[in-house]
Amino acid sequence: MSRTLIATAAIASLLLAASADAKTFVVSKGGQFPTIQSAVNVSSSGDTIEVKPGTYRENVVVNPNRPGLTIDGSGKVIIDAFPANGSAAGPGIVVLASDVTLRDLTVTNARKAGFIGAGVYVTAARVTLEDLKVSNCEDAGLYVTSNTAEIRDCQVRACRYGITAKGGGITVKDFEAERVFDGIRIVGNGARVTECQVVRAYSRGFDIEGNDARIKDCYVTGASSVALEIAGDDARVTDCRAEDTHACVRLIGHRAIIKKNKIRRQHNVAIKLSGDDHKVLDNSIDDSATAAIEIKGEGATVSGNKIRRTLGSAVYVRGGGFVIADNSLRESTGGYGGIYVRDAIGGLIADNEIRDTSGSGVAIKSSCQSLEIRDNEVTSCGLFGYEAFDIDGDGHLVVDNVASKCSVDGFLVRGKEHVLKGNEARDCGTDGFDLGGSNHQLRDNLAEGNGAEGIDVSSSNTLVKNNECEKNRIDLANDGLNNVFEGNDFKSGGPTVAGQLD
Repeated sequence: MSRTLIATAAIASLLLAASADAKTFVVSKGGQFPTIQSAVNVSSSGDTIEVKPGTYRENVVVNPNRPGLTIDGSGKVIIDAFPANGSAAGPGIVVLASDVTLRDLTVTNARKAGFIGAGVYVTAARVTLEDLKVSNCEDAGLYVTSNTAEIRDCQVRACRYGITAKGGGITVKDFEAERVFDGIRIVGNGARVTECQVVRAYSRGFDIEGNDARIKDCYVTGASSVALEIAGDDARVTDCRAEDTHACVRLIGHRAIIKKNKIRRQHNVAIKLSGDDHKVLDNSIDDSATAAIEIKGEGATVSGNKIRRTLGSAVYVRGGGFVIADNSLRESTGGYGGIYVRDAIGGLIADNEIRDTSGSGVAIKSSCQSLEIRDNEVTSCGLFGYEAFDIDGDGHLVVDNVASKCSVDGFLVRGKEHVLKGNEARDCGTDGFDLGGSNHQLRDNLAEGNGAEGIDVSSSNTLVKNNECEKNRIDLANDGLNNVFEGNDFKSGGPTVAGQLD
C-alpha cells in the first residue's frame, strides 16, 4: 500500500473513532468558554464548537491535531480580527487541520501580521467553508492553499480579493463578492464555480489558472478588466452573464466550450480565445466596443450565436479548420462587418444571417486557402463602402449565398481559382459580381437590380457560364483576358457587349 493511501486510511480511522465520542463545546460571553480559541484548545478531533451570538475580538487558530473539527455560529457571530489593543494579529481564523468545517460566521478587520491579512486562511485539505461573511480585510476574504476545499453560500465585501485558492478540486457555489480587486482567483486543476456573483471588481471577476475548469450560472458586473480570465485546457463557461465589464472572457488554452452566456455592454472584445479546438455556441452578445468573438487558433467552432451592435467585427477568426455556422450577426459599426477570417487553410462559413453592418458581411483575406462559403445571407451591409462578400485568397468554394441591398458590390472576388455557384446579388449599390484575379469559375449565379454591372470581369482565364442578369444598369463588363462565356442570360440590354461574348 502506498504512503498516501496509508495516510488517508489513518485519517479516516481517526475521524471515525473521534465521531463515536465527539463532544460539543458552547462558546458565549461570560460562559465557561468566553472565546472561540479557548474552546478550540480543549477540543479533540471530530468535536463541534457552537458559538453563541456576539462579537469576539480574537484570532482563532485550529492546529493540525484537530481534524474534523466544526465551528458553527448560532445567530450573529462576529469575529473581529483586529484586537482592541490596536496591534494587527493576522487572519480572523487560521485552519491548519484537515476536514474542518466553518459555518455561519462573520469575520472582519483582518490585517497583515507578518505574512497575510486574510479573513479566513486555510492550509489543510478537504475543508468546508459555509455561510461565512467576510469584510474589510487587507488580503483575500477567503484564502485557501490546499486541495478539495468546498466553499458554499459565502460573501466577501471590501477585501482585496474575494477568494484566493491554490489547489486542485476547489469547489465554489453561491458565492458573492463586492468591491474587491478580483472576485475569485483559483490556481489548480478541476475548479468548479457555480452560481457565483461578483459586483464592482476593480480588476477581474474570475481569474482561473488550471485545466478542466467549470464556470456555470455566474454573474459579473462592473469589472474594470475581464469578467472571466482563464489559462488552461478544457474549460467550460456556460449559462453565465456579464454586464458593463471591460471584456467578458479571455482564455489561453485548448478545447474550451463557451456556451449559452449572455453578455452586454463590453468595452473591448467580448470573447477572446487563443488556442485550438474551441467551441463558442449559442451565446447572446450585445453592445461590444470592439469585436464580439475573436479566436486565434485552429479548429474553432462558432455556431448559434446572436450578436448585436458591435463596434468591430462580430466574428473574427485567425486560423484554419474552423466552422462558423448558424449565427445571427447585426449592426456592426465603425467600418467593421459580420465575419472576418485570415490566415486560414480550410474552413466552413455556412447558414449565417448578417444584416446592417457598416463593413463587409463576410471578409476573407488573401492569407486564406480552400474555404467553403455557403448558404449565407447578407443584407444591408457595407454602409462605409465595403462589399457584402469580400473574397480573397486561393481556391474557395462560394455556393448559394445571397447579397441584397448592400451599398457597394454584392461579391468582390480577388485571388485565384475560386468557384462561385448558385449565388444571388440583388439590389446592390454597384456590381453584383466583381471578379479580379484569375482562373475563377462563375456559374449559375443571379445578378438582379444592381446599380452598376451585374457581372464585372477584370480577371483572366475565368469561366462565366449559365449566369442570369437582369435589371442591372449594365449586365456585363469584360476587361480581362482569355475569359470564356457560355450559356449566360443577359436581359437588361443597354450598353453591353454581352451578345458578342456569349
